[in-house]
Amino acid sequence: MTRRQIAAKVLAAKEAHPERYCSNEGCLWLTHGRACPMHPNAPIHGGRIVAGDAGNELALPEPGE
Repeated sequence: MTRRQIAAKVLAAKEAHPERYCSNEGCLWLTHGRACPMHPNAPIHGGRIVAGDAGNELALPEPGE
């Protein structure tokens, strides 16, 4: 299996379960809701990406939707 094939599988898993992965758009680290070792300042909020302090919230699709 090539790196590209593995990355495609991990990306598909991230799209299905975003709460398990780093919230940074291009990062594929599996974090299980903890801080990402590559992006320690990335927001962690139960599968949701919080868009700064302005109160705007960008919700990721919930599993099964």
